Formats: sequence, C-alpha cells, structure tokens
Amino acid sequence: MLTLAACLSVGFGLRSWNNADKPADTQSPQPSETAESVPDQRKDGDTPLLHNELFAAGSIPDGYTLTKTQQLDRCEDAASEDIAPLLESSGCSQVVRAVLSSNNSPHLVTIGVVNLDSSQSAEQAHSNIETSHETAFHSAIAPPPRSHGDTVLGFNTSGHFLLYAVVADAQEQPESNSQEQVQPIVSELVDDYLVERLQDQYN
Repeated sequence: MLTLAACLSVGFGLRSWNNADKPADTQSPQPSETAESVPDQRKDGDTPLLHNELFAAGSIPDGYTLTKTQQLDRCEDAASEDIAPLLESSGCSQVVRAVLSSNNSPHLVTIGVVNLDSSQSAEQAHSNIETSHETAFHSAIAPPPRSHGDTVLGFNTSGHFLLYAVVADAQEQPESNSQEQVQPIVSELVDDYLVERLQDQYN
C-alpha cells in the first residue's frame, strides 16, 4: 500500500510500507491554501452534504468520468477496521463519496469527504492515517482491488472535513500506481476539486 499524505499547509509526503520497515518521505510543491469559508466546527442543524450536489455532473474535472456516487450515514462502511473507531470518536456524521474513471489512464478513483465535528478531529484523523500501517478507506469500485498493494491512498483536510482519494488501476498493474502517476491525480481531485466543491457549499 502506498499513502500520499497532503495537508493544505504543507507539501505532499509519500509513505510506502511495501517491504520497508520505515516509511520513505518526499516533498513536492505546496498545494493551494484552503478558503476560510469552510468552517472549523460542525454546528447543530447544519445541512448534511448531498452527494448529488457535491458531485454535480457539471462539476467533474476534465479528463474524468463520474461513474458512481454514494452518501453513507454509517461512516464505518467507508473505512477500515483500523480507522472506523477513530471516525466514530471524532463525531463522524457521514461520508459522501464518488467513483471517477480517468479518461487518460487506467485509473479508477474513489474520492470521499468525511464529515467530522471539528478541524481538530480532522487533523487528528489525518495524523493517525499518516502513521498507520493499514489502509484507511475502502475503494468503492466493484469488484474491489485484489489487495491493498493495488491501491494508493491520498488524503487531506479542509475545515472540519477529511478528504481522501483511493486510486486503483483497473487493469491491476501495480506499476501504474507509481508516485509520478498517482500524485497528480491526488493533487487534482483532493487538493483542488474536493476543496473547491466544499468552498462552493459554503458560499
């Protein structure tokens, strides 16, 4: 499993647990800053995110095709056993996710937004996932990848939301999930698209 960790205030880090005792870190240019319009706290009475609004057909980035959207009230349905308890203790109220297929590569990407109670909870979840040796979120494609080694996880935070992407190769060729191929996908779909969609929800 490869994990691409990105925080809006720092650069990318690549963490690999494939036959390595210690993760290897690399850095890339800084992602864009988050907008102040995304709140740090979820308030009682806040309208839940709607999958058909968050992933509106006209909003999908060029080069991708939307194949599936889901709105999950049970956060554990999207998360691994390792991360599900953390999401529950962080006040997770929903996970909204979608599957996009790349028009220019064999990648299928599950992107998701996890609705937590505060930015502190989102940052704590980010930290825990970054240091975990387990995959954090399931791919929503069917059939699922044969093993965790066939996927790459990228994740980020924005306000009280945790954002993620699970990148899989539809042809199940692990070499296509190299950092050089996957990092631009994670940057475009997590740091740009999902952050911008959340900004739109609060403007």
